[in-house]
Amino acid sequence: MDKVLNILTIGRDPTVLGHLATALSHHKVRTAAPSAQLDAQIQQQPYDMLIAHITTDHNTVDLAVSLALVHENIPLLVVDDHPDDEMGRVLIKAGARGYAHAGLTDELIAGAVRDIIDGELWMPRSVMLSMMNELTTEMDNERVGDDPRLGRLTKREREVVELVAKGASNKDVADHLGLTVRTVKAHMTSAFQKTGTSARLEMSLLVRGELPMNHGMRA
Repeated sequence: MDKVLNILTIGRDPTVLGHLATALSHHKVRTAAPSAQLDAQIQQQPYDMLIAHITTDHNTVDLAVSLALVHENIPLLVVDDHPDDEMGRVLIKAGARGYAHAGLTDELIAGAVRDIIDGELWMPRSVMLSMMNELTTEMDNERVGDDPRLGRLTKREREVVELVAKGASNKDVADHLGLTVRTVKAHMTSAFQKTGTSARLEMSLLVRGELPMNHGMRA
């Protein structure tokens, strides 16, 4: 029998949360809705894993990216109503350990949790292959003379923020790069957190080399 884990499932859809609880009935599963107190709640409990449910709502995407970046010591599995490869890459690169369709069978959900706890990444094969291909060109992101904060970004994040710095809206960026708007939003959320910026203007100043070096720097 597998070790009993303390798992926190996060979301607002009772059907999906109930499905996760059923699939993981062997474990101790608690649920939480997204809120301003969520980070504090996570820090107060010794959770072995977090599972976040995302939808087409941009706020749920922001939440998943933030959980991956802020709680990097706790394995995160993200289940998505409308999964796509680009979103999977965003979340895995932010630090999520798994990405899957929210409608997976009970057996596959349990297997994903088991594999992640064993130290593996769990994602669709298409996401894995696209990440491997992207790694071959990731060094393009390192440009001489760049602000070091920009060096924290992935190649795709860099493409997104450079378009934003030129005044493009999320929809403009999505159309230009062939992405969905919510995926662009996920890239922006990740870029904000990695660079310590909090608004499009700050990001634009950073890209143009006009943001003070003491703004957003972290150890």
